Amino acid sequence: MRYFVTVILCLLLFSVSSCRKDFSTIPSFGKLTFSKDTVFLDTVFTNIGSSTYNLKVYNTSSSAITIPSIHLENGNASNYRISVDGIPAKTFQNIDILAKDSLYIFVETTIDYVSVTNPIYTDKIIFDTGNNQQDVDLVTLVQDATFIYPGRNAISMKIDSLSLDGKPTTIKGRFFN
Repeated sequence: MRYFVTVILCLLLFSVSSCRKDFSTIPSFGKLTFSKDTVFLDTVFTNIGSSTYNLKVYNTSSSAITIPSIHLENGNASNYRISVDGIPAKTFQNIDILAKDSLYIFVETTIDYVSVTNPIYTDKIIFDTGNNQQDVDLVTLVQDATFIYPGRNAISMKIDSLSLDGKPTTIKGRFFN
């Protein structure tokens, strides 16, 4: 009987102590912190995608919060792509962050040089709305490039040297598959 009472007390203790209290959230109050205030993406060449960069968003409060909106300032017209905790989109609604927790935002871009008027392309990730609005800047240098590929002999598969303006050069070509 003594063991039975001990087992019942242990089960009762486990059931009471294992209840999670962090499932209820409060609206964001504009006190998010970020791993960076500006995300600088490397130089991007026409129609070649950038590397993926990350931004970490921290909830330093002792309460779980809901961010009503996370979106790109330029909306669907933006050349940036973001994903919040692995879900790609340009607009997110009602994103929860538990107390003392964080979430990842991944940023990448592909830009055509002729479609931008300024070689420094910028946008912002906007968090929340109204008085609680916060943002993180996104900055990329866009350049045009001409890629020169060597010819390859169709029969011998030997890589030719590069030719510029139809004239052969002494530069040995490389062929990337």
